[in-house]
Amino acid sequence: MESTNKSYELKIDQHQHRIQFLEGQINDLEQQMNSLYVAFDMMQTDRTKERESTLMWRNNLLQSDAALAKEESEKERGKQQQSPPPSEQLAAERSPLARNQRKTPIRAGHSSYSISNNEIPIVQGIPSPDIPPRVATPQASVQPAVHPPIIQGHLLLLLDNHNQPLSPQANVAPSASKSKRKLLLKTPSQRRKFSSPVLKKQYCVLHGSNGLYQLRYGESFTSPCAGVHEFLTTGVSLIEHTERSSKFDFGFEIVINPNEDSPSLCCAAESEEDFLRWMTALMGVISNDNDGVEC
Repeated sequence: MESTNKSYELKIDQHQHRIQFLEGQINDLEQQMNSLYVAFDMMQTDRTKERESTLMWRNNLLQSDAALAKEESEKERGKQQQSPPPSEQLAAERSPLARNQRKTPIRAGHSSYSISNNEIPIVQGIPSPDIPPRVATPQASVQPAVHPPIIQGHLLLLLDNHNQPLSPQANVAPSASKSKRKLLLKTPSQRRKFSSPVLKKQYCVLHGSNGLYQLRYGESFTSPCAGVHEFLTTGVSLIEHTERSSKFDFGFEIVINPNEDSPSLCCAAESEEDFLRWMTALMGVISNDNDGVEC
């Protein structure tokens, strides 16, 4: 009996030591878990602050780039307005009214007058009227003046009579997915059987930088610009396959801002090669993958 009791007590001591050892390990693991939770919270807070500062910097950069582009456009417009074209000057010199002003003096009662070369006659006692010079209104071309083209070529655009994008129909809802969009290659066998609106062939140029882009279009690269689809923004704008774009072969829709009532442009490529080329460029500038790379 005594030997049995001693062996029993020995086993009890062994189990107690094991329990104490396991409790110590459990306490160590709990301390490690608590320290990991604290470190995770600190890292999450730091990343949140970093994202906020990045978004703030990006918004400031977009605003400054838009202001610089606007200032450059105003300067270019002012230079074009200050210098009238030579054809207008020749037409003004050859006009009958200009020839009569050079040949026939102005008679004004008993007042004296003087004419020198091509100057307007000055009558003493009567102030000369302020005649503003005739300035021709310039029209910008499809070729961008500041940034080089990212991609250029012909596209079929859904435009109205004033070369402006047609607004989508009320019963046409854009795709609900924003992160993953499927742009289908529509073949003649896959097109819908109902009648489609008429597309207009235009020469299009995509250009811009720093997350802000625009699509200019017209008859050719050097022709006057018929319209501009602007404010195409990285991370905001979308390229989608909508109900009206599915009516056309290789059709797609350029949506400026899906969260607002912003304009959208319905486009279609002439071939599968052009479709893939435009998709590579457009998806690149929207996701900031190939900013500034020409296609």
